[in-house]
Amino acid sequence: MSNITQKTFWIRPNLHAALVELRSTKKPVNLWVDALCINQKDDVEKAAQVSRMNEIYSEASNICIWLGVGEMDPETSEVNPDGTKQTFEFICDMLSLKRLDRLIVDPTVAGRWLAFVELMRNRWFSRRWVVQELALAKQATVHYGQQVLQWSDFADAVALFVTKHDQINRLLKSHNPTDPDPIGDMRALGANTLAEATNNLFRKSKDGGIQERLLSLETLVSTLLAFEATNPLDTVYAVLSIANDTPYSNAKTAAKTVTSPTSGQVAQLGDPRIVPNYDKSLAELCSDFIDYCVEKSESLDIICRHWAPIPKDQKQPLLTLHAELIMPTWVSSIAGSAFGAPEAALQGRSNGDSLVGIPKLSTAAANTPNQIPSVSKIAKCPTAVLFAKGLCLDTIGKLSPRAAQGMILQEVLEMGGWNDDDDDLKKVPDRLWRTLVADRGPNDTNAPSWYHRACLECLAQVTQNGDLSTGALIENTSTASTMVTFLKRVQQVVWNRKFLLSKGTKEDDEEKLFGLAPTNAQEGDLICILFGCSVPVILREMRSEDDCYYYFIGESYIHEMMDGEALTLGKSPPEFPYHGYQEFKIR
Repeated sequence: MSNITQKTFWIRPNLHAALVELRSTKKPVNLWVDALCINQKDDVEKAAQVSRMNEIYSEASNICIWLGVGEMDPETSEVNPDGTKQTFEFICDMLSLKRLDRLIVDPTVAGRWLAFVELMRNRWFSRRWVVQELALAKQATVHYGQQVLQWSDFADAVALFVTKHDQINRLLKSHNPTDPDPIGDMRALGANTLAEATNNLFRKSKDGGIQERLLSLETLVSTLLAFEATNPLDTVYAVLSIANDTPYSNAKTAAKTVTSPTSGQVAQLGDPRIVPNYDKSLAELCSDFIDYCVEKSESLDIICRHWAPIPKDQKQPLLTLHAELIMPTWVSSIAGSAFGAPEAALQGRSNGDSLVGIPKLSTAAANTPNQIPSVSKIAKCPTAVLFAKGLCLDTIGKLSPRAAQGMILQEVLEMGGWNDDDDDLKKVPDRLWRTLVADRGPNDTNAPSWYHRACLECLAQVTQNGDLSTGALIENTSTASTMVTFLKRVQQVVWNRKFLLSKGTKEDDEEKLFGLAPTNAQEGDLICILFGCSVPVILREMRSEDDCYYYFIGESYIHEMMDGEALTLGKSPPEFPYHGYQEFKIR
């Protein structure tokens, strides 16, 4: 100990406040703090430590979640210890289910509900690293000023809040009628995702030890969208230790696969595509991650999932001929996910849900399930290019405006075969109502048979312009609850997407393909099936004198083309390696 050199180490005010609160006058308190124990300016050391996160957090006796010094008084801008205490007492009251039923209708506790909402908006819950920190913990406690609560209790309170979200929102609206949406969609926030994740990531023993990891790296990166990372490379690196298909899930294996702090060399047991390496560019990491996922899952669905961080201070160029791409088009940005980037989550839904669903759990299949996709290679010079085999179904002949805020225009209803001038029309065309819900019900089940009845009733309540305003009908207190359930499903599917009709070979619209396309689709884009991708996709052909390639525009829903119908028309189903089918060069 005499050889240790002491020197001043500057820390941020938040860490200082935590250290002051966590210390004890009675006994020494041993703490591991990443800001102190990892040299954040040394990328080689940081990469080595990242590989040991499983060992560090799973062996800790307790994880301390520091949310800050406590509630602030809005008038004095000073800490309000009494308010903080009342909020934590309120959380404990929520855990009594009988009291909860009273609390969601009691206007006198509206202020406490708002305080709890603000607590769930705490920035700590949006940090990507906290997912594995908390998931690996044997035990965790929430600290807010002087107040302490077991994480398991806090997580239960968050989950109960989400189940009562609509009732609490109504209570707060009546408390403050000038605020039309006092909560927003809290289900998009990290506090809720984190509470769910702690129950779903692992199978644990009674003492909190991890018995089995349940989710793949692809699943984790594709679903943990509410969490942001200061370094965009940590979008992948921050969840390596909690995935079930990486060497970092085992402390002994991880110790053999780390990057050496002295030599900087990666041991052979580590897959170089996912070994923490902070010298990589974001584009290189993204293409390596997708290559890894395709190999592990034997599926191309990852190119449809919006997960990739947005390059800082850079905008994606227009997809024109010879455009200088910052990122390959088959790396889908998180901005296109249901709630957008983490910082935009408070603003509510931005886009429709992903059509490919969660990895390994999706029941939709647009081509050949359980077969290896024909991806011959991902070429990386000078920019990453994806090669995949498939076929072109048709080109887009007509596109509607995007369904902003879930508004479905009269033009769309007519494209889908609806004609409200026909007095004899007592049934909604299958291709219209099934497209509105992507032919799926809750949790990726088959669309319930009563959806068409709900759709018919909704179409009886269109606006004066003949448009279907899903939002207005949902907000209308006289709308039947089953219609609200249907309309919410419609919003999950159509939000910000465009409706399409293909060119076809005949003038009859009923013979043309009808479906949904991404908001950036254009007339003339190709409707394609890529072998290994479970939904049809939209590609844009770019042709010059010496080259022909494609841009990936996004996933699509095409009515009656979601279960392999296109692959059995006039020929036997294609077999790997799909000889005779077109190979798409996608940049």
